[in-house]
Amino acid sequence: MLNLTPLQSLPANLRREALEAALRAGAPDEADPIVGALLDLPRRGKRLQTLESAAIAWDRLSPESRRDLLRYAGRRLSVLVENLSTSVDPRRRRAAARLTSVSPRTDAHALLARLVADHEPPVAAAAAEEILRLAASAIQTNNEQLLTLAAAQYHVHRRQEILAAILERAPCAGPDLEAWLADESQPAHMALRSMLRRDDRPGARAGAVRMLARASFAPAACDRLRRADDASEHAAALALWPLLRHPRRRRALARLADGAPLLPVETDVPRLPLDARLGRVQLVRTLRMTGEARAAALAPCLADDAAAPKLAAVATLGAGPLTDAEVELLRDFTFDHDARVARSAAAALLATERHELLAEHWGRAGASPHACVREIAALAPSADFLRDPVTARLAMLREPDRFIIVLRARIARAPAQDRLRAIALCRRLGLAPRAELELLGAAADADARVASAAARTLGGAPGPTTRDALIRLAMHPDPRVRANAVEAARGRSGVASMIEAKAADPHHRVRSGALAAWFHAAPDLVAERLRGMLADDRPEERLAALWAARAAGVQRVAPDVARIALDGASAAERRSATRCARALLLGAGPSASAPAVNEPLEVAA
Repeated sequence: MLNLTPLQSLPANLRREALEAALRAGAPDEADPIVGALLDLPRRGKRLQTLESAAIAWDRLSPESRRDLLRYAGRRLSVLVENLSTSVDPRRRRAAARLTSVSPRTDAHALLARLVADHEPPVAAAAAEEILRLAASAIQTNNEQLLTLAAAQYHVHRRQEILAAILERAPCAGPDLEAWLADESQPAHMALRSMLRRDDRPGARAGAVRMLARASFAPAACDRLRRADDASEHAAALALWPLLRHPRRRRALARLADGAPLLPVETDVPRLPLDARLGRVQLVRTLRMTGEARAAALAPCLADDAAAPKLAAVATLGAGPLTDAEVELLRDFTFDHDARVARSAAAALLATERHELLAEHWGRAGASPHACVREIAALAPSADFLRDPVTARLAMLREPDRFIIVLRARIARAPAQDRLRAIALCRRLGLAPRAELELLGAAADADARVASAAARTLGGAPGPTTRDALIRLAMHPDPRVRANAVEAARGRSGVASMIEAKAADPHHRVRSGALAAWFHAAPDLVAERLRGMLADDRPEERLAALWAARAAGVQRVAPDVARIALDGASAAERRSATRCARALLLGAGPSASAPAVNEPLEVAA
């Protein structure tokens, strides 16, 4: 049993040294009485020395003794922590790390970041434990700042637990951690990527899905996703399938040469929950796979009891040109027991051009138990009736329902050249209102040719949705799209401000279309600007002005037009000026010989 009575006869300084030596050598249950004896020493200006001697036993003290020590320290606690942190004794530096959490110091985070880089492992470990404890505390407001400060010193301390805490919090990072993760100059990023690749914690696969959105960590996240996992890990990751719609995640996954390892094995698919089975289909849609591999990956959906994964699989198959394997799988879906799945598969097949493979299939589909499938089978095409305008008109008169179904599907999903031909037929036949949704989708296509053709055709579709889309398209980076959007918006309500803004567009074709549409609102200003364009040295500016003058019937520029008709620099320019002059002579407004709203310029810009 500990007996401190013999120490009472020693002077205060020697008693303090003896008690500190006893603290260092004593058992854990002896720390409370030794610290009590230290705190009973005469103070007389030696309080800090006493506190420094007692603080080395902080880990072994009972809650009551800790409260006694803090009361004894009072306002000197901050000074105590500073003195301990700069001590040559590693035990005292370790005590400084432990006392940081109860210290009122404003720079406690910086102190812990310094101690975690200490050359003594016990000191660094204590500081790392305090950082992680404070970072996990719900009442700590700057917990992320602690982690980032410590991570900035990773090249010194190499504490893996700091990076593990950052990796755990990265999917829901706050401002401080977000800024650190975005700073690619941080030396710890390489170690964090390595840890991400090797992460075996429960839920690590789901965390890797979230990390795909970070460009510098996406390759490491893909490497982690390629590692084999059990069904539960796959289920947790695939349940996050809405995140796969994020453009950066889609791009990261699309760069994979072989996405098969990211998918669970086929035998595990039936054991996955519904949201994970649906997520698996969404992942297949995102990955870069051959048609045969995609069909093989989606084949297990045929046996799924739920309709949602099968509908998603059909939508995935119908999103682009089909290979023979994908056509075969869609044929199987056509005979699904769920009418919604069967109808979606039949509609996707109807939009394909693989008629040589489907002639026999449509005969069997005509006996389907689902009336909707039988109706689609009755509309099945025997030839491509969108190949030219005459064939299209005859087909529309003969089978209007089938014609509209195929036209919409061709605008929405066909290759670029076929889409352009279908959009042109839609405009020529005046069917824009019946294919408005598909045209709006085509107007957002990455191919500027498709977007400009769709913008031009949308001029025949009334309504506020189309108007808002044309206003957005008028800001498109491609001048062809802007020009067609401006011309298609002509005569609509609610577009005056956009037309006025585009009248100053840097591209001549966009500007001429806006001036033609703006003429009735500001005739003097439009006439003045057209005169300036007609006198321009650039032939494309003059041709655009002639088109606008003819389209709007701007009589005030007739002398300028007549001059170009006589002295134009090229035959095309003189021919265009002659047509414009003839139109202006027929009346004060736009005449029957004026160009239509969507008629393009004679010479491409």
